[in-house]
Amino acid sequence: MSHTPYTSPVVPQGQQDGKDKASTNGPAPVKKPIDLKFKHESFTFVRIKYYSGYGRHSAWQIDFPDADLNFSARFQKETGLKTESDGRVITLTDTELKRYPFIYIVEATQ
Repeated sequence: MSHTPYTSPVVPQGQQDGKDKASTNGPAPVKKPIDLKFKHESFTFVRIKYYSGYGRHSAWQIDFPDADLNFSARFQKETGLKTESDGRVITLTDTELKRYPFIYIVEATQ
């Protein structure tokens, strides 16, 4: 007869003293978008424009504006956060770039 040795459960450091109630009582409660405080009123999808010499259109224009509109609509639906439906198209040297923590660059290696 084979016996499997008993091993104690692994408890991450800092949780063994009971300070982390979320780990024993389930996940932390989800905040509603209305309860969150943001620097700006809405999320803006930002696509980076660049010159690529890629035929008649630049590579940054692939799937534009369809992907931008689709992402913004789905982001708002899934998160409940307000989004700017039109998004923005800017260059990496645009002074406004620092306002947007999320940017999208497509085919940047072209």
